[in-house]
Formats: sequence, structure tokens, C-alpha cells
Amino acid sequence: MVKLNNSDEYESIGVIKLTKEKFPKAFSAKVEELLEQKVCSTQEEAETIVADMEFELEVYYEKGTGLFAVESEAIRHTPQNFAKTNLKCMSNEAIKAYNAAIIKQTREAIQVLLSANNLHYDFDVDYAGFINITIEDGDWKHDHIFLKNLMSRNGYVYFGCKEIGEETGGDWYSAIHKFR
Repeated sequence: MVKLNNSDEYESIGVIKLTKEKFPKAFSAKVEELLEQKVCSTQEEAETIVADMEFELEVYYEKGTGLFAVESEAIRHTPQNFAKTNLKCMSNEAIKAYNAAIIKQTREAIQVLLSANNLHYDFDVDYAGFINITIEDGDWKHDHIFLKNLMSRNGYVYFGCKEIGEETGGDWYSAIHKFR
């Protein structure tokens, strides 16, 4: 399983530009992506933008599999490892085992983080890797804001919260906060 490099172990092989001649498949796929996302309205506009784009690549090596060069921007938006790209080649049993291992690893990391900060909130990690932490009758500043800041400082992205239960007014409320 290929694991992401830490920021202090980052290995860049430099910046490339996609051209029709040198990387026709990647160039075409990026043009199609811009058109599908409605970033560009014409093929020509998309091709001009892609020809001007620069992509920084990181190097990874997986024993027994080989060397990989991956776009750095894409790496910043992936889970802790990116072996999921090979899931289509795995059996259903292997996929289930892989997902279970990731969920278990995430649960353990959250338990350690909450315990280290003397927080005793209920939480769960769903099948998509989202972390749902429930704060019951928490103060907005000392419970809810603290949790958001703690998770953010530890590399988790905040996806909002859903208030639960009766609204009591004032500074205390219950909510489920979602992170990834």
C-alpha cells in the first residue's frame, strides 16, 4: 500500500506542462474535465488553459509494484494513502477489508486525539471516511469551537454540523460535527 509522504519527506520531480504531442491522453482528459465542470465553454478555450497549466509531480515507490509520479495538488485532496485508486482491481472481500482497516485506523486516531485532550464525546466513522462527533449540551465556545479548532490543527477538514434535540437558547446546544 502506497502511503503519502510527510511534508518533510516531500519528493518533487519538478513541474511539467501537458501538451497534445507529448501527453495526448492526459491532455485530452484534462480538457474534457474542464468542459464537464463548465470551467470552459469551448474546446479551444479549454485547450488553451490546459496548455498553460503547470503540474508539480511527487514521486512514490511501492515495493513490488513500482515507481509512481502523482500530481501534488491531487495528493493534498486524498485520504492518508491513495491505494484506493487500485480498488477496481481488488475483490469485493479485499475492498471490504481495506475499508474496514481504514475506518479502524481513523477511529483509533480520533480516540487518541480526544483522550489526549480529555474530551469524552461519542463519535463514529462512516463507510465514506467521515468522522461524526456528537457534543451533547455543549457550550458553543468551550466545546464546539474548541473541537473545530482541535480537529483543524490535526489536519481534519470541517464539513459543518447538524444541531440535534430541542433548541434551548443561550450558549448551550447539542450537535453532530462532521470532519474528514
